[in-house]
Amino acid sequence: MKRSGALKRRPMKRKRRARRHDPNQTGAWHAAVFRANGARCAVCGNEHKPDLEAHHVIDKGWLWNRRWDFDDVHALMWDERNGMVVCTYPCHALHTLAAKRIPRYCLPAAALDFAAAHGFMTKLEADYPAA
Repeated sequence: MKRSGALKRRPMKRKRRARRHDPNQTGAWHAAVFRANGARCAVCGNEHKPDLEAHHVIDKGWLWNRRWDFDDVHALMWDERNGMVVCTYPCHALHTLAAKRIPRYCLPAAALDFAAAHGFMTKLEADYPAA
């Protein structure tokens, strides 16, 4: 078989994923979490605004994998009680990578109430060590 030149690669066809959330809702949730918890990292106390972000205490992926009704998941995911303010690095990055988990005593009282009200205490205890 004779080649006439370099092989050309066709671009991969990718399926479009359904959008899980509305960007406007995301921004409103972040603003509500900052209003409720203040602009300070709950773990290390960092107040440098560009380094801070809102963190889902009960993570979004876990909520999506429960296979509940779409509207129920959205209501739980964007409830401001399910959020806390943390700095991007090291606190949030190390917690997300499970290298150094955020201790449970750093969680806001509203997040503990949220988890208790919806039966998520087992998940909360697994992700946030007691000390």
